[in-house]
Amino acid sequence: MTADQIKIDTDNVLAREVDGEIVILDLKRQLYIGGNPSVTAMWPLLEQGASREQLADALVEAFGIDRERAEADLAAFVASLEEFDLLVATA
Repeated sequence: MTADQIKIDTDNVLAREVDGEIVILDLKRQLYIGGNPSVTAMWPLLEQGASREQLADALVEAFGIDRERAEADLAAFVASLEEFDLLVATA
């Protein structure tokens, strides 16, 4: 996905926070996915649609990690979302 904004397909994905972590339900595959604290920090932004910069900022702020690590972690997570087809294109 090359869109400027990264957005979860909220028509086909449900998520709830449980004990500080996001639990994601992929409605197309009827598959549960557990999210770690990093996913929890980014999830509200992903539901609205956010840039890679905004998402990396959220990780830096939440965990005090350096920008390079935040961007690497974000890239890996976005690749997983793409693999599961859980993102939608944005304008």
